[in-house]
Amino acid sequence: MAAGEPATPDLKLGSRLVAVILAGVGAYAVIALVDHFFPLLNPLEHQALQAGAILLVGYFAARLFGSAIRTYLQFVGNLTHGTAVRFLVNILVAMIVVAALLHVFNVSLGNLLLSSAFAGIVIGLAAQTVLANVFAGLLIVLATPFRVGDRIGIISANYGAFAPSYPHEVTYPTYSGTVRAIGLSYTDMRLDNGRLAKIPNQVLLTALVLNLSYPSPRGFRIRLTLDQKVPVTRLEEALAEYVKLHAPIPGYPEPHVEVADVGSTTWDGVIVLWSNEASEEPIRDAVLRRVLPKLAAPSK
Repeated sequence: MAAGEPATPDLKLGSRLVAVILAGVGAYAVIALVDHFFPLLNPLEHQALQAGAILLVGYFAARLFGSAIRTYLQFVGNLTHGTAVRFLVNILVAMIVVAALLHVFNVSLGNLLLSSAFAGIVIGLAAQTVLANVFAGLLIVLATPFRVGDRIGIISANYGAFAPSYPHEVTYPTYSGTVRAIGLSYTDMRLDNGRLAKIPNQVLLTALVLNLSYPSPRGFRIRLTLDQKVPVTRLEEALAEYVKLHAPIPGYPEPHVEVADVGSTTWDGVIVLWSNEASEEPIRDAVLRRVLPKLAAPSK
């Protein structure tokens, strides 16, 4: 990293982790020195000294990690849930501190958990879905696969696949729209059809998410069923009329025709082309508007 260049969030988080580890090592080094120079401390005083060190290191860790998380969220431009994320981190640090204090005062954590096992099982089962969505939301906020305002598409096994209208043309539904808000349980989207949708974060975490805000070339398949009297060359000539107005993208396959299936009186042709267009509908409309009149015209 060049001199004067600000540290990245990863470096800041790493430096804070090292600082917490050094603080813990320093605290127990102090305790060891006290034991060495003041061996007359009774067990209760020794436990109180250890508890104080644990509380100090825990407070130090919570402050440092909270600052690191705020820096990271500010770096990725997602400060909306900074308070909630820091709150969850503080809870995790507090749980570790409580476990350490119980160990110092010789309280069996296993017995404590066993005594409340039934209540824990009931609460855990009841809150399983809620907690799964919350932790998924936490990961989405930290990993930032998309941001508020991005247009995304979601492909998930939770919502199934479309049965094929044609053989060998199975398609998976893509729910696309603009992200309006990212909550810790649900993500709000305005779908392309104008409807509002609340998608559980657990579904988003396991789904294939396509970020459509940054369009890149992708393939389109436009299928037509034609009479067997229409030769393949006729469809290729009609496609050439479209290509005259829409130049192929350099480095990608040129538009072409494939024969997908043959029936007793018809055959199915597929026009394959690449485009930067995010949606299939405008491409399909533009191609068919150029191709269909050529196919309908009497052959020369």
